[in-house]
Amino acid sequence: MDQPLWAKNIPTFFPKKVAHLAQEQSLTAMLTSLPYTFNVQLLALKQNQTIAPNLFACPTVLTREVFLNLNNTAVVLARSECFIDSIWASYLDCGTTSLGSLLFKPNQQLDRSAFEYNQQLQTDAIFPQTYLTVSPQWIRRSVFWHEQQPLLLLEAFLPDIEQFL
Repeated sequence: MDQPLWAKNIPTFFPKKVAHLAQEQSLTAMLTSLPYTFNVQLLALKQNQTIAPNLFACPTVLTREVFLNLNNTAVVLARSECFIDSIWASYLDCGTTSLGSLLFKPNQQLDRSAFEYNQQLQTDAIFPQTYLTVSPQWIRRSVFWHEQQPLLLLEAFLPDIEQFL
């Protein structure tokens, strides 16, 4: 029997420091608390095929892909998806502002699913349009909900993150 791609438990192949980081509610808050320069590098904001057809009834969604950088080194590759005409579209169209800084504002009334983590090392299908020479190995995902509209967020921890933790 094949192992499921996603599960609630952090897999044992996650390095200990990455596993700890993967439980943080806001990566932006955690990364900006470190003694390094944090910035967001926008890679793409466009209509694209969803990677979560069970969540989005239509095949085309608005996607935003970014690197979260520490000292100009990419440490996280994040992909967000929402319906094209969703209330979330304005959140995704935020340039180099961290999505986390918008999602975790005080008094924000959003629901978030529990984190799920990739359970297999083969993750090529998770980031179909990749900006990396190697496939990300440590990935979490969650869904934010507002007015019954989903915002999917995938965050891949890149190997260089370990040097900053």
